[in-house]
Amino acid sequence: MTIISSDGRYSIPMGGVAVWDTLCATIRVRLKDSKKELSHVFAFIEKEKCKNKDCMETAKEFNLVRDALSRLDPSQIVYDEKDPSKLPPWGNDISPVITSCGNYLTTGDGNDLLAEIVKILVIAAYTKADVEIT
Repeated sequence: MTIISSDGRYSIPMGGVAVWDTLCATIRVRLKDSKKELSHVFAFIEKEKCKNKDCMETAKEFNLVRDALSRLDPSQIVYDEKDPSKLPPWGNDISPVITSCGNYLTTGDGNDLLAEIVKILVIAAYTKADVEIT
């Protein structure tokens, strides 16, 4: 899977679908009480698209998501939304540099996924591009 700007100038290789699904499941389960405050994030993960006019606000909200997830132990990651206690296929075998759910997920090329999402959204806001998951 890839997050890409509509002008094709910037993309984020996420690797397999499990990375995106895990991020979405974690946000839906762990931050469900913040759905109103994170309405742009929830819209983005549902539609897998973000129009240019919403990119900056969505980026700001993803920073709030990162802050909130940074307060959660890595064991709180959600792989399966229907069964939040289910372990991901990799189990508890994670890098020792992972200290929270906020830095748990990385892109296919090893960068922090949440930081990269914020980056592409900000770039898209300035370049008048949309962002989508492909």
